[in-house]
Order: sequence, then structure tokens, then C-alpha cells
Amino acid sequence: MRQKGYPFTERNVMTEQAAAVELQNRGVCGVPAFLIGEEMIVGFSPQQIEQAIDFQIVACPHCGKKLSVPKDKGKLRITCPACQTVFEK
Repeated sequence: MRQKGYPFTERNVMTEQAAAVELQNRGVCGVPAFLIGEEMIVGFSPQQIEQAIDFQIVACPHCGKKLSVPKDKGKLRITCPACQTVFEK
């Protein structure tokens, strides 16, 4: 993460009770765990991490369904797969 220049916050579940509780509440049983937007990645997978970083999570303004959309692609026209609402982001 440092080599790529990605900002991150490191938390230690062995020394920070709040971090351990947060993972437990999310149903995560292993480390390392990466929370990127709304996506939780358990285990070290550079490919999954890169993919999650290149996307952002947006909520459909009609039904609230969370969708992954590419970052830094300008204005996007999105159709929600759940309710078919079309919106721009």
C-alpha cells in the first residue's frame, strides 16, 4: 500500500479492542482484512485490492442499492440493476 502511495489506516486487532470488535461485528474471522469503501477483502490479494481502489460505491437515489462504479471516468450514466432507475454520477 505504501509502495503504491495509497493512503490507509492500519489497525491492530491484537492491541486495539475496538478494531477487533469492528471485525467481529462485520463477521470477519481473519486478518489481514481491508475495508475499501463498502467492500471487505479478507486476506492479502493485491489484484482484489487494486480493483476495489479503482472503483467507488454509490447508492441508487431511488432504492438505495449500493453499486460499484469506476473512479475518475468523468460523468457516468448508471442504470440500477435492482429498480432500473437511471442516474448520473
